[in-house]
Amino acid sequence: MTLAADASPQEDRGSRCKYEAALERQLQHPDLHVRQRTLIAVGHVGERAHPSHAGSIARCLEDEDSGIVVSAVVALARMGAPGAAALAIEIQDGRPDILQQVAAEALGRMPNWPCVLPHMAVLAARLEDMDDSTRGAAAEAICRLSSVGPREILEARPQIFQDLRRRLSDKTARVCAAAATALAHLDRLGGAAAFGGALEEEPAPSQDEKGDGSRRAMAAAAALHGLGSCADEVVVPWTEAIVMRLRDPSALVQATAQQ
Repeated sequence: MTLAADASPQEDRGSRCKYEAALERQLQHPDLHVRQRTLIAVGHVGERAHPSHAGSIARCLEDEDSGIVVSAVVALARMGAPGAAALAIEIQDGRPDILQQVAAEALGRMPNWPCVLPHMAVLAARLEDMDDSTRGAAAEAICRLSSVGPREILEARPQIFQDLRRRLSDKTARVCAAAATALAHLDRLGGAAAFGGALEEEPAPSQDEKGDGSRRAMAAAAALHGLGSCADEVVVPWTEAIVMRLRDPSALVQATAQQ
């Protein structure tokens, strides 16, 4: 099958591609091998593929075969801006949890990661999702993006510090760890201050919150661990807050403060 990358340069890339009908037939073929080969071919074309292909490929995310879903995710991730837009639709409210998770994972691994920036608000919204795995996928995606483009992430989502700081007390360790690592990637831009503020503003623990497994202890340990990953010069202002945790009722928090 000839793909849109072979289309005439004069073709309007904002319109439907003249090969779209052929692509649809291949993607709906009863033989899953035909569907998969088609998706792999579009993935190889990457950002040269016609933008209209993104919608057709996104529909394959609901295929019953997991291999087809993976191939569709890879193809969209390689398509650049149109692929990012299609993936962002899949992480919005109302979409199945599993689709939100694979789409968030793909957004975090896009080769042309700046294409994700216009969709940071949608991705950050999944940090508040009721599903643990969805929150985890979103947190890890933001963590990866903040490692490659910290300034760009902050410009696209100025509220990112508040988004991530709330997740330091998440009930799921996977989410806590990803949020702490993401803030550490943003250390010189305000991530260290978010950790320090979390330690200073945390209320005194009640009797039920003194155990190592409490969300209070996990949040404090996550903030301390995150500070330990930050550059030394941005940690200095929070030395007193760290020292105070040496007397924390939680052995986990004490141990983390000592590191």
